[in-house]
Amino acid sequence: MERLNPIYTEETECQDCYKCVRYCPVKAIKVVNGSAKIIPELCIHCGTCVDICPAGAKKIRNDLHLAKNVLKQKEKTIVSLAPSYVSHFADLSAEQLISSIKKLGFFGVSETAIGAEIVSSGCAEILINSDSGVFISSACPVVNRFIYKYYPEYKEQITKVVSPVQAHSKFLREKYGDSIGIVFISPCIAKKDEVKSDKNYMDVSITFEDLEKWFAEESIDIFNINPNVDDRFIPHEAEEGTLYPIESGMIEGIKSNRKLDDVTFLSLSGITNMGTILAGLDKYSNRKIFLELLSCEGGCINGPRINKDLGIGRRAIDVKLSARYPKSNEARKLSFDISTDFEIEQKINRTFTDREINETLKSIGKYRFMDELNCGGCGYDNCRNFAVAMLDGRAESNMCVSYMRKLAMNKANALIRKIPAGVVIVNEKLRIIECNKHFVKIAGESAEIVHQVNPGLENALLERIIPFSNYFANMLNSKEDELTKTIRIDNRILKLSLFTIEKKRIIGAIVQDITNPYVQRDHVINKAREVIHKNLNTVQQIAFLLGENASESEILLEQIIDSFSPENDEDMS
Repeated sequence: MERLNPIYTEETECQDCYKCVRYCPVKAIKVVNGSAKIIPELCIHCGTCVDICPAGAKKIRNDLHLAKNVLKQKEKTIVSLAPSYVSHFADLSAEQLISSIKKLGFFGVSETAIGAEIVSSGCAEILINSDSGVFISSACPVVNRFIYKYYPEYKEQITKVVSPVQAHSKFLREKYGDSIGIVFISPCIAKKDEVKSDKNYMDVSITFEDLEKWFAEESIDIFNINPNVDDRFIPHEAEEGTLYPIESGMIEGIKSNRKLDDVTFLSLSGITNMGTILAGLDKYSNRKIFLELLSCEGGCINGPRINKDLGIGRRAIDVKLSARYPKSNEARKLSFDISTDFEIEQKINRTFTDREINETLKSIGKYRFMDELNCGGCGYDNCRNFAVAMLDGRAESNMCVSYMRKLAMNKANALIRKIPAGVVIVNEKLRIIECNKHFVKIAGESAEIVHQVNPGLENALLERIIPFSNYFANMLNSKEDELTKTIRIDNRILKLSLFTIEKKRIIGAIVQDITNPYVQRDHVINKAREVIHKNLNTVQQIAFLLGENASESEILLEQIIDSFSPENDEDMS
């Protein structure tokens, strides 16, 4: 079920705008019956779709109930608090936040930044003991998933160490025992996928927003709380790991107590840029390069569930100013193993032939190269990518705006052509947008001559085609949406029905020559049916008085209808 994934779609709220398709960096969206669903095996959990969905249909799996269960079931439960808390709870002291969390029932609060420092030490050891190569940080789970699924040729470059929260979880269990419960709180959605019970990591991951909801449920006023003396981080405060939420924060941690002059360090962020960042890295296999890659632009301070009321500049400054630095120049020694083998399934690539793609393009009205508008309305960069998505079952033909517009126009044109009356549509300058042959015939011989040169009389001035264009001009300035007039021209009587399409901009009209025998016949048929409909109830009520006369009246009316019906014409012929 989709709801079991970290991100899912609430189908009843999806407005089929395809904005999530446009903005998803890996196009992990499948449109089914107009509803945009997440494809779990393609999703990298970056949270982009959650942030940009205008209807709020993209949801994050709510694990708050799991966190509450851990708190009930475990004798001692500790919060692993991501260092980006500084930029989310900007006007709250650390002591106030710790005190508020402990009021929920937690034993204590520890900084995930401690785990970040352990990861920094592990990466430093790898760099010291390696001759050359490109090394990619493993701290961001989104980047890890992105590489494994979309650029697997670079997966061996990812440093094989656990993430900061996983390292922190191991640290806490070593310190307080394996039986403790651990709840991780951060702005990250992807961390929900790092919860592995068999790996002895954290028990559950929730967001800062979840924590705020929890406070509200328990009526805890975090800004007016008075912390106790012992409301401090356990077992101690973190140091340089507190810089991890910002770009280059991890690099500062790695370099803080190691001499790594032979390594070129670079920090880059933004999942939409990640493909171009990775391209061509194999050129530097003879150098020693470390890349700190982060999915969110600017780092974790810009995570999907961070408080974005504050500018990213202030968030970065708050982290920088609150950061702590090592009190000792001695390198940290690892007390436990933090190496790992990532368990990320690779994406299965399906390929399609040019013939298959071209046939799919034809199915949406794109027969020539010039038909491929590449407008991006469907959410894909170009028409061919959209065709591939259709073949892959991720897209539907009705997502193509130009195709649907053309389809709608063709249907409208077909209806206009088939209506057994004159139809004309004009703009505010009384120039014809479109008309059918019946209108041309009613307009007269001169109009038919123009129609032969200019089918549909497109852009022709209405006043040069018919002598009653003044009714159209009056309608454009009228507050009414409908108007019916009977006009006598020469030996004909015309019924003109005007209607508004766009107020004061576009109006349409149906023109009937009611002196035409066929129009008269239709008129009589409709009137006869109207008489039957209006009087049938009355006839039934007084039938006992009228006797046979009531039955004869109905028979007479039916005979009138039959005599004018087209079927009767065929019989006569």
